[in-house]
Amino acid sequence: MEMVLIMHWYLIQVLVLVEPTWTLMTSTSGTLLQKGVTGRSLNGYTLETVTVENLVKCSLLCVANEDCFSFNFEHGTTGMAQCDLVYCNAETNNSALVSQSALTYYGQISEAHVPLCDACVHSPCQNGGTCMVTGPFPANFTCECLPEFSGNECENAVLDEDCGVDPTYTGVKQLMAADRRIFSAYCEQGWSYVLKRVDGSEDFYRTWVEYQQGFGGRNNEHFIGLDNLASMLRGRSYKVRFDLTPWPTNVSTPLTGFAEYSTFDMADESDKYRINITGYSGTAGNAMLVQNGQQFSTYDRDNDVSISNCAVRFKGAGWYNNCHRCNLFGLYANGTLCPKMGQCVSWFTWPAQLAPPNSNNYASFKEASMKIYPI
Repeated sequence: MEMVLIMHWYLIQVLVLVEPTWTLMTSTSGTLLQKGVTGRSLNGYTLETVTVENLVKCSLLCVANEDCFSFNFEHGTTGMAQCDLVYCNAETNNSALVSQSALTYYGQISEAHVPLCDACVHSPCQNGGTCMVTGPFPANFTCECLPEFSGNECENAVLDEDCGVDPTYTGVKQLMAADRRIFSAYCEQGWSYVLKRVDGSEDFYRTWVEYQQGFGGRNNEHFIGLDNLASMLRGRSYKVRFDLTPWPTNVSTPLTGFAEYSTFDMADESDKYRINITGYSGTAGNAMLVQNGQQFSTYDRDNDVSISNCAVRFKGAGWYNNCHRCNLFGLYANGTLCPKMGQCVSWFTWPAQLAPPNSNNYASFKEASMKIYPI
């Protein structure tokens, strides 16, 4: 038996060579002991492969590398020898060692945490998936994915970010925004509905919290929710479209109309859902012009610029200025004439007078919707 004393920085190590195995002991708590397994090596977990002069040099390289927890060394060569630095330890997983006559595996034993060599050592499962070891080698694992993900490593989102992913689909779909918020939306050939008014079956005179969360059935009258809308818009570009259908009248008026805006964005709650809406085109007139840049208001949360609460005054909610040219969240009237000025589902810039002799502030629409499309 031969003993060799080595000084490496402030580390004093004693190397004891005993055929066919040896141990390496250090004076620090970082690497307490290493043991050799002759004719076996740990494959698939290599951090780095280098050539070194001797066994001691290979060991010291591993000790100096904070990511190294074991190594394979090539015995019996003259000159430079192969040294595989390994990023984990096979102490309790010797089935991971493979027969390789020229190499000897040395695994550290430490008082500190040492990552064991198995397929889950570097957490291959993505998006919150749970890794399950099925064997001794790097490819021997399965991922138990969260419901909204699939794939060998849970890399695929099961849910789309918006309705634009499938422009052929029409109907209700579960969506998951980039921030992993999951919610449902009504889809129509790539458009995601934000608001739908069709028959007055849903009460839209609601609280701030209700507007944040959304309400109504997606197949019927509903609002998607401010927080859901903010999540969908975050980090992506959208256009927005308003479709309007007036009640039948005795005057000449279009059967339907629309207003589309090439730019639509909205802040989150920190800026009270302030909107940016520009680039008008369409047939209904630019009623959103005065509401551009405004925060959202409800009857219990007054964020408009008027001295009064516009949501209370006009029995609705929305991005009021001082106060509005459209009130799509207002009261639903079963006919063209709104009982009180500006309180119903209105769009003041409609190109025809809907409720003569009154202005369009007294008009109410039969149907109205708001929907967005990715660009």
